[in-house]
Amino acid sequence: MADIVNYLKPGKVYIESPDTNINKFQRFLKRMINHEHEMVLEHYADTKYMSVAAASIIAKVMRDKDIEELKEKHGEIGSGYTSDPVTIQWLENWLENNRKFPDFVRTTWITADGMLKDKLQTRLTDWFRKLVK
Repeated sequence: MADIVNYLKPGKVYIESPDTNINKFQRFLKRMINHEHEMVLEHYADTKYMSVAAASIIAKVMRDKDIEELKEKHGEIGSGYTSDPVTIQWLENWLENNRKFPDFVRTTWITADGMLKDKLQTRLTDWFRKLVK
């Protein structure tokens, strides 16, 4: 978001806050924006401001296109949302066969992060099996 604002240098920006703590997120963004501007940062800004609604639609269409391209390359991956059982199963299967997720997986998601931690966690039984061999 900050990169776009810095590139376009608008006098006023309207932003849908992805964080429940709007003030915290606003301080975070302002540290990265390098010119004077007025910022309108709200939850559900897409229901109030036409420009935010339009940006939301464009983002959704682009995301859907990206998901379809990933499906062509990697098979059925579900919707790509972390609560989707198909996506969760795909993530689990991928990790079973690979050491880490591919670059397009957002590893900061709690679902993916938890899976990675489980995979990397050494268990006492793992140690014991190595000892017995």
